[in-house]
Amino acid sequence: MKKLFLAATLVLSLSVCCACSNSKKDDTKATTKVAASKTASESTTAASTGYDVSKNSEFFEALKSSGAFTDDMSESTEKVVATLMHLEEGSYASISCLKGTGATAEEVTLIEATAGSDINAKITSYLDSQKTSYESYLPEEVPKLENAIVKQSGNYYLLVVATDNDKATSVIETYFN
Repeated sequence: MKKLFLAATLVLSLSVCCACSNSKKDDTKATTKVAASKTASESTTAASTGYDVSKNSEFFEALKSSGAFTDDMSESTEKVVATLMHLEEGSYASISCLKGTGATAEEVTLIEATAGSDINAKITSYLDSQKTSYESYLPEEVPKLENAIVKQSGNYYLLVVATDNDKATSVIETYFN
């Protein structure tokens, strides 16, 4: 009887591991999609929008290495960001995001909006929600949210919540006009 129970437990454990393994692959693909730069034919140039999406990876790496953040920053999927910001499908063409571990409110989110989208209102609402959450969770993070950098260039919207806004702004001015 013990051997039968042990065998059943082993089969169940392996099934769970296989299921988790497959969902992880899908999540990796989504993360890769978020970070991938657009091809030259899809790229919007700095001349028309003030932001050159082909330099997206370079921009995010420069922000990460600028010293503006105290937390470890890692990519978040488009789906997660859209859900957290209550973005309706069709209101954005792409989202790129770096988030801290949750021990801080730090993040960098870049949204390419579609025509007629009110992304500024969504960012404002998201920041208000984050402030409310962090007031009881980590109140020392609220000033970062209150001083968040929000910029628009063409149809691109940028949100940066950093420890050192001067360092973040220096990078932003190089890439995002």
